[in-house]
Amino acid sequence: MVKDGICNVKIKKGDVCEKMNNKGKTSAGGGIGFFGLLQVCFIVLKVMGIINWSWIKVFLPTFIGSGLTVLLLIVCVIIALKS
Repeated sequence: MVKDGICNVKIKKGDVCEKMNNKGKTSAGGGIGFFGLLQVCFIVLKVMGIINWSWIKVFLPTFIGSGLTVLLLIVCVIIALKS
């Protein structure tokens, strides 16, 4: 078990990580995030007829989030290949 100052981090089965609070109970981290929340808002506004955008514009947060993820992966691969 590794302590990070705020809570204990417990690693199980290789890639599965669970954070433990002071009472020993696990809690899930993460959440919807900025682009996910923006995407949900745009979809709700489009379905309700408040905005008259094309569906391409409505799904731009998904495209931007995916593009940033791919860009980050490419940068990580380039750095890994150089070392």
